[in-house]
Amino acid sequence: MKIQNIDPWKIKVPKVRITSDFDPEILEMFQADIEKVGIQQPLLIAKSGEDYWVIDGLHRLQEAKQNGYKTVPCIVQEMDLKELQLRNLAVNLMRGKTKVSEEALVIRDLYENHGCEIEEITERTGISRERVEKLLKIGQCPHEVWQALDEGRIKVCHAYEISRLPDRDAQLRVLRLCEQYRPKCAEFKELIDETIRMIAEREVNEPGVAVEQPPKVPTAECHFCHGEFPVQQLSSPIMCMGCYGYLVAAIQEVVREREEKERQLREQAEQVIGGEKR
Repeated sequence: MKIQNIDPWKIKVPKVRITSDFDPEILEMFQADIEKVGIQQPLLIAKSGEDYWVIDGLHRLQEAKQNGYKTVPCIVQEMDLKELQLRNLAVNLMRGKTKVSEEALVIRDLYENHGCEIEEITERTGISRERVEKLLKIGQCPHEVWQALDEGRIKVCHAYEISRLPDRDAQLRVLRLCEQYRPKCAEFKELIDETIRMIAEREVNEPGVAVEQPPKVPTAECHFCHGEFPVQQLSSPIMCMGCYGYLVAAIQEVVREREEKERQLREQAEQVIGGEKR
């Protein structure tokens, strides 16, 4: 492709874009290299009408302006802002070290303002459909969730689960729990499921609201966990007394572990919705 030399002050920076982050040491080396040998790698620029927009090379553009360069080498391609953002996503994500919040904002802008469907975003950028859908949902979270995500204190899976909660106060309370305990994604999903269930249950059982009870299904008590189950879900296997003893011990251990896990989930869920009761 032909390289053009363009005045850096004529090149615009899109308001919504992602930028690769440098570690301070790498940034210092980058700046020293440009000061010593100049800009060797051309910037990737989009030309839309009479405007020039940077796709890739923001750090080089900033250094050029800082050092008073009259021109910078550029590879220029004709494209609109939608195409520009798709290229910006693809180029910078391959390099890593980008802010998740910026990635989500670009995806949201493409989806809401440029009519870009999820399938097109995934095909043109290489981002998985699951991640695109999660980032669109996370876009509704408070700023504090975004900050924790960008700083690596929580993961995308955590932020997505937080976005499922119905109000901001609950989201912030569960964010603090997530930062404190750093749960695995599957465990955190269980906590959010339990919290949502408890919130829905409390709304249904509000004082003064009559709740119609469904007809009862015939049940019986399980010998091991003492829970009530529909009779068609119960069975009675034939076994010797020795195997029966092993089975009882094993089941009791599983029941204890399950009860402890449920207790922890209830306590954490109560912390999330506890503020609403006050």
